Amino acid sequence: MGRILLVCRLVARDLRRRRGEALALLLAIMAATTTLTLGLVLHGETSQPYEQTRAATAGPDVVASVFPPAAGGVSPRQVTALDALTKAPGVTRRAADLLLEPEAG
Repeated sequence: MGRILLVCRLVARDLRRRRGEALALLLAIMAATTTLTLGLVLHGETSQPYEQTRAATAGPDVVASVFPPAAGGVSPRQVTALDALTKAPGVTRRAADLLLEPEAG
């Protein structure tokens, strides 16, 4: 009991003498507690953000593009590689198909 009383007196004296540091420590502990609580509460909501966005927007799984070098245009090898990707198994659409469709409206 004597040690606990001594520690309580020392803590109380320290809090009276160093109010700014005590307030800063309290704010840091509160921020850490809030962050941990939000992380635990939102786990189910944030575990699969990509799947939620893809389902809502019907977006693509993969996007492939070719950037020409600064000195010239796209090489025939790059065009062949992109063309092969458009015929790959599982590819359902490509950007050229989207450009040819009439706008819904």
